Amino acid sequence: MIQRGVNDRELLTLCQYFRERGHPLRFIEFMDVGNTNHWTAERVVPARELLARISAEWPLEPVGPAYRGEVAARYRYVDGRGEIGLIAP
Repeated sequence: MIQRGVNDRELLTLCQYFRERGHPLRFIEFMDVGNTNHWTAERVVPARELLARISAEWPLEPVGPAYRGEVAARYRYVDGRGEIGLIAP
């Protein structure tokens, strides 16, 4: 989970780490789940922003679901070096 002001500066480093190792990476948008996770709108980095920031460094293209009912929107790097998934509310 990427949160603005907490770990959003590490986004591309995290992507690069998993790209180099060939592992898929999943991001869950920081969501309001009551008062247990101290959610505030200011700390949300929307999935579309994550996608834009990653795509600016390594172009992405959408990929269909890997299985019926998959909740992550999947994208693969155009250069073939892995994939990411985004789970948004």
